[in-house]
Amino acid sequence: MSDKKEKLIYVASPLGDIDTAKVYHNMYKAREYMSILSMLDGIKAIAPHAFLPHILDDHDKKQRSLGLEFGQKFLALCDMLVLIVSGVKTTWSLTTGMLAEMETAEKLGIPIMYLSVTEITQIKSDFSIKGVPSDPTVKNLVDMLRGAVGLAV
Repeated sequence: MSDKKEKLIYVASPLGDIDTAKVYHNMYKAREYMSILSMLDGIKAIAPHAFLPHILDDHDKKQRSLGLEFGQKFLALCDMLVLIVSGVKTTWSLTTGMLAEMETAEKLGIPIMYLSVTEITQIKSDFSIKGVPSDPTVKNLVDMLRGAVGLAV
């Protein structure tokens, strides 16, 4: 990492499901997305839903509300919101929690970027040991993300 102040990226991706196993799968995916984005020089990514369900029950309304409130307050400290979507990059592909995070980011003037699961997977697979992508498409994605938070591209 560089000696410059790291930019904090809030990662939002789907979490909730009736099936507890699916919730844990989504937590694992959130940790993976967080790790991938944290590979980028100058960026530290955080996804509260990657760990909060270990402490709070997402199926309990009060505990879910507490988790969402924590996420909203943490988002206010971040330099960018990255929404991870599985399909088309529109609000139609967002969960209610992700929509609330997007609305908070908009109100606070925090930049928002959509990344598809395919794009974040491309970043992961293309990243070299030096942390420099070789694929032009991935380089463009990384440059857009870095530029949006004020990092040199």
